[in-house]
This record gives sequence, structure tokens and C-alpha cells, in this order.
Amino acid sequence: MKEGKALYAKATKRYREADVLTARPEVLLVRLLARAASRAEQGARATEAAHWEEAGQALCSAQAILAELRNSLDLQQAPLAANLDQLYAFCQEGLLGGGMRKDPETLRTVARILGELHATWVEALGHGEGVP
Repeated sequence: MKEGKALYAKATKRYREADVLTARPEVLLVRLLARAASRAEQGARATEAAHWEEAGQALCSAQAILAELRNSLDLQQAPLAANLDQLYAFCQEGLLGGGMRKDPETLRTVARILGELHATWVEALGHGEGVP
């Protein structure tokens, strides 16, 4: 039974890797924003429940996603990139400060911002194939 689970886990990992490597950049952006919003909300819930380890893991995950999104921006190419960089930085600061102060409302605010940004990108890209 353990061998079957290990094989399934390995196949799932390969599938996810292939999916990420072949996905269009805009699809990856939408997925990452959804994941960051979800992890920020998870961090808020865990903070409310005083589950500090879970909150820390969720918030670190959301911060790492935002760091990758910021690193992917080409600030020389478009004014939109600079605006997104500022928004992502604001969200990172909210996650860090909200986590340090154990403030679930600040964390929920960040989750809402990221969720709204996700919804905006989905709408802008159309609800086409592969856009979550």
C-alpha cells in the first residue's frame, strides 16, 4: 500500500512540475495570486486560533509568492510593473506586520487585496482555457 501511495505522490509531483513548466505566464500569475490570497487568509484564521506555527508557515508562503512576483517584474518596461511592485510590497509589509502583531484583520485585508487583484487579472485575461 505504501508503494502505491509513493508512486502516486511521485506521479503527481511530475504532473505539477510539467504543468508549471508548460503553463503560459499569465496563467501562472493568476495561480500564484490565488495561492497568495489563500495562504494569507489561512494565516489570518490560524492567527485567530492562536495556531502560531501554522500561521507562520502560511504567511511565509504568501510572502515568498509575493517576492517571486516582484522578482518577475520588468520595472524598465512598463509603468504597470512599478505599480504592481508597490502593491506587492504593500502586501508583503501587511503580511509581515500583521503576523508580528498577531493581527488577523490586517492579514485579511491583504488577503482581500490579493483576491481582488486575482479577480481583476482573471477578468482582464478573459475566462479562457487554463485561467483559474
